[in-house]
Amino acid sequence: MSYQELDAASNRLGHFLRSQGLGPGHRVGLFLDKSLEAVMGIYGIAKSGAAYVPLDPRAPAARVAYIAAD
Repeated sequence: MSYQELDAASNRLGHFLRSQGLGPGHRVGLFLDKSLEAVMGIYGIAKSGAAYVPLDPRAPAARVAYIAAD
C-alpha cells in the first residue's frame, strides 16, 4: 500500500467515524494485532478527532473487558 492509499483509507475511516458522531473527547477501542489495518485505524481515528485505545487481542478476556468498560 502506498502512502497515498493509506491516507485515502484513513480519511474514509475518519469521515465515517465523524458521520457516526465521534470526534474530540471520544475514545475508540482498536482491537487489532499490529498490522496495516491497525495503522489505518490509528490514523483514521486521529483524523476524526477522537483518541484510540489499543486493545490487545492476545490479552486475557477479563483485561480487555475491563479496559473497554473503563
